[in-house]
Amino acid sequence: MSNRSRGWPPSSPSGAFAAMYHSHAAGFLTAVLTFRARGNVGLIVTGGIAPNRAGRVSPLAAKLTTQGEVNAHKEVTKAVHDNDGKIAMQILHSGRYGYHPFNVAPSPIKAPIGWFTPRELSSSAVESTIRDYASCAARAREAGYDGVEIMGSEGYLINQFIVEHTNKRKDQWGGSYENRIRFPVEIVKAVRAAVGKDFIIIFRLSMLDLVEKGSTWEEIVQLAKEIEAAGATIINTGIGWHEARIPTIATSVPRGGFSWVTQKMKGEVSIPLITTNRINMPDVAEQIIAEGRADVQRIAVVGAGPAGLSFSTAAATRGHEVTLFDQADAIGGQFNMAKTIPGKEEFYETLRYFEKQLKLKGVKVKLGQRVDSSDLTTGAFDKVVIATGVLPRMLKIPGADHPKVLSYIDVLRNKAPVGKKVAIIGAGGIGFDVAEFITHVGESTSSSVDAFAREWGIDTTNSVRGGVAGIKPDIPPPPREVYLMQRKSRKHGKDLGKTTGWIHRLSLKHRDVKMIGGVSYDKVDDEGLHYTDKKGKKQVLAVDNVIVCAGQVPLRELEKPLQEKGVTVFRIGGADEAGELDAKRAIDQGARLASKIETAKPGDPLEAEPTLSAKVFEFLGKFQQ
Repeated sequence: MSNRSRGWPPSSPSGAFAAMYHSHAAGFLTAVLTFRARGNVGLIVTGGIAPNRAGRVSPLAAKLTTQGEVNAHKEVTKAVHDNDGKIAMQILHSGRYGYHPFNVAPSPIKAPIGWFTPRELSSSAVESTIRDYASCAARAREAGYDGVEIMGSEGYLINQFIVEHTNKRKDQWGGSYENRIRFPVEIVKAVRAAVGKDFIIIFRLSMLDLVEKGSTWEEIVQLAKEIEAAGATIINTGIGWHEARIPTIATSVPRGGFSWVTQKMKGEVSIPLITTNRINMPDVAEQIIAEGRADVQRIAVVGAGPAGLSFSTAAATRGHEVTLFDQADAIGGQFNMAKTIPGKEEFYETLRYFEKQLKLKGVKVKLGQRVDSSDLTTGAFDKVVIATGVLPRMLKIPGADHPKVLSYIDVLRNKAPVGKKVAIIGAGGIGFDVAEFITHVGESTSSSVDAFAREWGIDTTNSVRGGVAGIKPDIPPPPREVYLMQRKSRKHGKDLGKTTGWIHRLSLKHRDVKMIGGVSYDKVDDEGLHYTDKKGKKQVLAVDNVIVCAGQVPLRELEKPLQEKGVTVFRIGGADEAGELDAKRAIDQGARLASKIETAKPGDPLEAEPTLSAKVFEFLGKFQQ
């Protein structure tokens, strides 16, 4: 997705917008919102749509209660999505502001700008209205919206429940402040239950009522916290009731004149805040952001490996200010070793892609710069993401420090000389890569059709059956004798990719790599590697080198000092879980954290839920051990 502007366009006037869902004007509405989507706005929020008939602003205003209405909305959401836009639908119940004789309210008190005295909702009708909000939100999701905004401000029904001036009830929905805010809190809970976890819920909170008997600031903060706990994704700022006698959006109001209210709420809740009203020029929006009155976050990412690159580009796409640090002189991290393995040269393209994306998304990249906690606690960053990767796990046996012993980093990155007879400890993905690296001769077959055909025994003249009959692989003799060893007795490379593991195993077989499993390692000395085989017999491999590929440990040295200084710190990639290095997992984690960085908490799970097919494969795999 391309960089999109950080602002939210103003919602259309509720009545006018609502009327446009009728067939005679639907085309015009679709065209207007399509134009906005093409303009790269971050999110379109519609004008108010009622959750039931009583909630309509006027007798012909739009509601979303039937399948036919869902279908009409689908035309709008499709047009926006076809132009790479995002759109949320505002759910608005007008309460006593309804210009029709069927309006309702918490108490039968006529609005000073209304025409009709509202009917007081019974307790059961209040509960029914909550269910109507939830049903409306579920229909909005069915209609293709990316989220909903619950209108809880401007003096509409929810606001009328919150303020004692308009709520004279004596039941569980009135009286104390806790009772009066029960209505909005229960609405958010019901909506979240109806739409699931992966759907945006914006709550438009009245942060400044501008009426004499409105809420206190302490009450507003309390409600904001309750709304967050109930499941809201974002809180939008509402300013003034419609009956307030202070202008809020007229041209006489200074541009950005109410952003100070949103700024005051910052720090009270952990979910993002939207600031509003008279932000109608880009320079006004930029000034508000620069002065810290809106929630664009400043994020430091330490480590430019797969996870760090993925997070940085995705977070910058969402409008955040991202600075990426790495002590190396080039981006890539472990990619820079992986790309040297014969057959994995495509990683050069992966790095080229990320290098371009960093520039396009405006990520500040600082290479050749090792940072410590003091560099990240100057106040320049709101959050820190640790993507520092892993360190090799070293042997814990006598002779682990013998000159014969090398790590995979020594071999792949530092180009340490390797002898003619080698034992590799660890038969995971890295062990296989190292074996491929030290047994390969000549050009990589991935860059030559002829070399590939020779290695795999393919007849390029197509003169034999199947293109392979009678053709033997033609591979240069390997430059060294290699033993690939593991503690487990199962097949080597069991955890390699299901569709590519066999390729790696066969490639090493072609190069006469000996695979030994079920061993325990005893020591390394001048004689070589001493081990005990699976039958309990002591053995010695007279090797020139022992290359250790026995797993990794997370590199997290920055985490504790940052936490002690009160910094919000996240871990991704190898720094989170070393395991077996997996670029796909690291990239996925980075993107997932970026997608919810505004609301994420350290320690939140970042893995995708296994699909049903994945669970079936895992179950069946147990019988193949």
